[in-house]
Amino acid sequence: MKFGALGPITVWDDQGRELTVPGVKVRALLAMLLIHRGQVVSVDKLVDALWGHAAPGDAAAVLRTKVTHLRRVIDQAGGNGRSTVLWRSPGYVLDVAAQAVDFEEFAAIIASARKEQYARGTVEYLSWGLSNWRGEAFGEFRDELFAKAMVAQLEEQRIEAIEERAEARLELGDPAWLTSELAEVTEHYPLRERLHAVWMRALYQQGRQNEALEVYAKLAHRLREDMGLDPSPNLAALQQSILRQEEPAAPTESTAVPPRRNASRVPTPLTDIIGRDEDIRQARKSLRENRLVTIAGPGGVGKTRLAIEIGNESAEEYPDGIWFVDLAPIPAPSGGPDADTRAQHSIHDAIARAIGLRDDYAASKHSFENPSHRDRQPDTDTQLACTPDQPELAGRISSFLMITRSLLIVDNAEHLLEATANVIRQLLSSTADVRVLVTSREPFRSPYEQLLTLPPLDVPGAQAHLDPTDLHRFAAVNLFLARAQSAGVRIDPTQENLARVSTVCRRLDGLPLAVELAAAKVRALGLEHLVERLDDRFRLLATASSGADPRHQTLRSVIDWSWDMLSETERMLLRRISVSAGGYLLEAAENVAGFGELNPTDIVETLSRLVEQSLLFAYETPHGMRYRMLESIAAYALERLGASGEYHTVTSRHVAYFSSLVTEAEQRLRTHEQCHWLKAMQAESDNLRSALSYATESSDPVAALRVANSSVWFWFMRGRLTEAHWSLAEAIHTAEATTTNDSSVDTLLAEARNWLAALRLRINAGIDQTAETTALLRSCPTDSARLRRSRWFLAFTMVCSEHTSNITVEPGTPVEAALTGTTADDVWGEAASVLGRAGIALTLGREDEGQQLAEEAATLFDRQGDNWGWLQATCFLSCVAESHGDMDTSQKLNQSALEVAEALELTSEYSMLLSKMGLAALVRGEFGDARQWYQRARHLAGDQCDSTVVGIAEAGLRLVDRRRSGGSVIAELEREIRPAVPAPTWEKAAS
Repeated sequence: MKFGALGPITVWDDQGRELTVPGVKVRALLAMLLIHRGQVVSVDKLVDALWGHAAPGDAAAVLRTKVTHLRRVIDQAGGNGRSTVLWRSPGYVLDVAAQAVDFEEFAAIIASARKEQYARGTVEYLSWGLSNWRGEAFGEFRDELFAKAMVAQLEEQRIEAIEERAEARLELGDPAWLTSELAEVTEHYPLRERLHAVWMRALYQQGRQNEALEVYAKLAHRLREDMGLDPSPNLAALQQSILRQEEPAAPTESTAVPPRRNASRVPTPLTDIIGRDEDIRQARKSLRENRLVTIAGPGGVGKTRLAIEIGNESAEEYPDGIWFVDLAPIPAPSGGPDADTRAQHSIHDAIARAIGLRDDYAASKHSFENPSHRDRQPDTDTQLACTPDQPELAGRISSFLMITRSLLIVDNAEHLLEATANVIRQLLSSTADVRVLVTSREPFRSPYEQLLTLPPLDVPGAQAHLDPTDLHRFAAVNLFLARAQSAGVRIDPTQENLARVSTVCRRLDGLPLAVELAAAKVRALGLEHLVERLDDRFRLLATASSGADPRHQTLRSVIDWSWDMLSETERMLLRRISVSAGGYLLEAAENVAGFGELNPTDIVETLSRLVEQSLLFAYETPHGMRYRMLESIAAYALERLGASGEYHTVTSRHVAYFSSLVTEAEQRLRTHEQCHWLKAMQAESDNLRSALSYATESSDPVAALRVANSSVWFWFMRGRLTEAHWSLAEAIHTAEATTTNDSSVDTLLAEARNWLAALRLRINAGIDQTAETTALLRSCPTDSARLRRSRWFLAFTMVCSEHTSNITVEPGTPVEAALTGTTADDVWGEAASVLGRAGIALTLGREDEGQQLAEEAATLFDRQGDNWGWLQATCFLSCVAESHGDMDTSQKLNQSALEVAEALELTSEYSMLLSKMGLAALVRGEFGDARQWYQRARHLAGDQCDSTVVGIAEAGLRLVDRRRSGGSVIAELEREIRPAVPAPTWEKAAS
């Protein structure tokens, strides 16, 4: 339960639902008690606050009635009204904790912000605190005598927080964002010198010197006119500094906090949007006023297209990013105890992929905290980051978005309503200024939700007689004409033709998808014949009406009609490719759908005809043309596939094709084609998930295990460890629950268990799993190259973990055997074996041997074309050079490794290498360079919530500062850097 006064007086229950506080006097009573929380407020004082000179005759009795009403509200919120609003002579006391009151929570957060050492942490805290404000403090009572002093105090705290956040953001190198924000804020606070000073600096740092000076001139004029004062000496000095161009410029690219890559990821629309200007305006306005907005409506009404347009038009309002998350490829929960958990994970994974957040940062002893929020324990109920009952990825998403002013567009949520609602509720409660726009056929019915029901497009009435001047009034008519023209048919806007178009649009209820499908038929039927065919179809519809939603019936009827007009070949292809998730390339369509009476050679021409009829849309990708259906069409076609009796055959072909594709990719990902295949498989990631889903649905353990095992290396390199974990666990469960005589299942199971154990080591790095993994290696067979490769990865993960001291790697041990057992397989296997031997030598302290083996491994991986393997060997060599104090060699190796890590988008390795570059510069006394490297490392690692690298970078930055101030840093180095770098290095750095 929580009480709010940073806006209208409000009570929320423990689920965050807002409760009605009935009556002005009851709200005034609560406001008075909140101001004096924990203190007795006398009856006389309460009566005076509520009624003043107009108090009723028996004021004390009336007051007791109001107290009773307030207690009922608290009971409804899950509290105990009688023990919360207590009678203590001579009055009443509100007995709640400070964290239950929003303005006291705000004060605690601001106090914590002022203790932060770094600007990013300050911004995060202040953004969190300011997100508590919902309007003017104490709402309707702000001008009442009893509230005026508290309101003034809170408003001062608020503007100070805004000023401090602006200064911190300027320190982070973000002047562009500030200028737009401060232009608005200064209108409300026209005489705040500190606020105007930040604004002047932000403008100057963007090269807008004249505008900065104009801000000063206007403020000086207001101060003299309104208050008879001159600007303060500090502000006048700033003006002179800007005049002489002595004010520090914006941080350079190397020292400023760089913007996040791919800050906005919204699909590019294939066509113009028609007739939705007012809906766009209303949705954008709702997003400014509410954090969760749902666009609801029937299939085919244009929800997705509207959301994309809103995203593309709103870039200036969300400078930190707009991200589009499509939930359509995620299957609906199939039941079972873990169904909702799996659905929520899939949604988290989709969000992480959309915002560019990797999932390969190990959970250690700090696994449930944002590194920027360490030691953050204010007395509040709000969770800033991950907690033990919240998946780590969810917490890292919240941390990534914590201080952003961003928009998340979540599309097609209707089949995952409960899971999506839980994910969004968690996200909104743990971020400060994120907005979420959802499209769904059904609303969440959440107290946080602002619902916008999207209507069909405007259509002419039955008696309307249109001429060309009327066209702008009816969006459905405009859409029909535009789409017909796109199909190669220009309709003359005569009264007769417009009457026919009006009839079509009216019959179709103005549903955009239905109108577009009909317009695509004009070329084949002609407009007059189209109207006749449509009239026939809807007479049948009216006869067969079953009481369903007329708009759903309309869309179904139009899709039925479009289906009936297809040739048998076109129907066959459309229903067969409906099993895709995210669409098919031509090769996939040929392999999955090209069998029986449908010849693969006919598929490209048939696809083109389906595109012309608006039943598919095609778009160019780096890997070829991709064909995809709208969700309404896909659902219909999948239903037709089931009725045809081909469902199992087609899904099995889908599984077989993508199993084969990912098996090939697994090999190619270890060659010079690595980057190409990473991108190719990223485009097919939804189809990989659906292949596993179809395999488990049909209880096919061999297919499920093959897909899961072959996908691991791709998921691993793309940083999707939890995805790989869930896939393996699902496949293993299918195999263990299915009786089969296929002898390959045992081998596939053993391989899957090795991969799964390695992933668990990486995901739960803080937990020592040495005994279990060693036992698994000891019992695992080695009779196939795939098994040996999975055993190698498990053993390699063990020797690279933080529990190396517990691992036995002498000759003949399970770990040693696994690390060296791939020698004879192929060039990659030989390279992996040599790399494993290098890891053993370094673990045992034999550095010269380890260096020689790592050099050999690097050569072999380079010959094979595997940049990932080369990177591992090079990092070994860098560590050896550091341990010898040879920072020049270490820096050269790290510089080369940085280029590879960036090309492979390995942000974990990249941020660690940045910190190592900082260390090398630090040892040589190049403090400016060291600061730049450490700042870049901390920023990138902070975005990805990598607490290890953030800790190293923060320690390095403190070391740079202390060297400049001449302070001793040996103790600081030993305490904070020594666990992460070799001893000779930190000793040299401290000397």
